[in-house]
Amino acid sequence: FRDAHTITECLHTFCKQCLITYLRSGKGVCPHCNVFLGPHPQNVILHDRTMQTLVDKIFPIEKQTAPSLATTTAKATTEKQPSSPQKKTQAKDVTDQISFKVEPHNQQDANHPLQALDKPYLKTSGKLKVLQLRKYLAKKLNTNSNNLELLCKDQTLPAEHSVQFIKRMMWFPSNDIGDLLLTYRKNDAILDVI
Repeated sequence: FRDAHTITECLHTFCKQCLITYLRSGKGVCPHCNVFLGPHPQNVILHDRTMQTLVDKIFPIEKQTAPSLATTTAKATTEKQPSSPQKKTQAKDVTDQISFKVEPHNQQDANHPLQALDKPYLKTSGKLKVLQLRKYLAKKLNTNSNNLELLCKDQTLPAEHSVQFIKRMMWFPSNDIGDLLLTYRKNDAILDVI
């Protein structure tokens, strides 16, 4: 990849230029799995620093012969400012991280109980959406994400809310101490329109 970018809906990764060219041709779906990316597909692609680092380590010659736009921009920024931009980026990333616990809801359907996760504590970006968390839990629990309901203080969470929003608006105002606690249960009546 050159400047690896990942589609947040399906987690497929592509070269930025290839992906932008594909999306500009009027196709609003993932090139690999054809998942619909919405009316503004460029809003669901993000730079994948981890994948790019991995590719650069495996193919160091490619990194030297064809530097990505991000690398060129980073060099220009470093030359202009004596302070290290990497330290500022790392500090920003750390403050964006949110720790929370996910466990089964205490009022589950007796016919369809869901088990507890082996590792119920998660640490992730605060920008993580409920829809993405439901997909993750569905994979871990071997169930359909459309039937999985996430709750905070017995209130169903809308798919478009971020974990950061939930923590600020639902958890902190009630003076709860400790990590954010989200619960999950099966609910056959749920059907999100994406």
